[in-house]
Amino acid sequence: QAQLLVLLGRLQEERGLGILLITHDLRLVRSFADRMYVMRRGELVESGPTDDLFSHPEHPYTQDLIEAVPGGMFH
Repeated sequence: QAQLLVLLGRLQEERGLGILLITHDLRLVRSFADRMYVMRRGELVESGPTDDLFSHPEHPYTQDLIEAVPGGMFH
């Protein structure tokens, strides 16, 4: 996974690519994504700059997702 992310990051910088990454790994999202979109049951419930959503999630589902990360690294 780490090698793939390095490659994607390099391609993004060199070619100005946008990347859509669909994952449940919030640690990965926090370290890689500029923007974050939170979906629940197929519907978008919240979106915004990644740092903002981790710092001040507004939707209860987003809050629950962040609180559920083991080790409490986002609190």
